[in-house]
Amino acid sequence: MTAKLSTGASSAFQWDTIPWKIIEQQVKRLQVRIAKATKEGK
Repeated sequence: MTAKLSTGASSAFQWDTIPWKIIEQQVKRLQVRIAKATKEGK
């Protein structure tokens, strides 16, 4: 039996093409919203 391993991501995918600064800003905004909702009991 032969099994093929999958890496889960295309080999053409380039991590350095991701706009990390924008992603970090969006994550921070979501964290603030989650903290606020948690504090308000939502």
